[in-house]
Amino acid sequence: MDWNEKKIVLNYLQSLYLKEKKYGGFVILNTMYAKNKAIKKYEELSINDRELILKKIVVDYLIKESSKSLVLYNVHGDPNKRLLRLKELMYHKYNSMSSIERAIICDKILHN
Repeated sequence: MDWNEKKIVLNYLQSLYLKEKKYGGFVILNTMYAKNKAIKKYEELSINDRELILKKIVVDYLIKESSKSLVLYNVHGDPNKRLLRLKELMYHKYNSMSSIERAIICDKILHN
């Protein structure tokens, strides 16, 4: 994993720990706690787990962006079926993606 991918996974883990609000309304203390906990959790994860988290983040981003368009839109279709088809398509896209495309998407995720 390169630096951008590591940063994306750390931001994701930090956002999970920010929801705990261990220190009540103290935003700075909660942020520091979440950041330290995320770094500790990241170091405990195996390489496969880190890549799975990154895959989930990238696929969710691709689904969110493609759902704004008319990709797989059917006039008489069900929105849930469309979402499932989008997930299937985006997982396939991620698996067939080149490293350059992955780097571009990671850069977009970081700057969003």
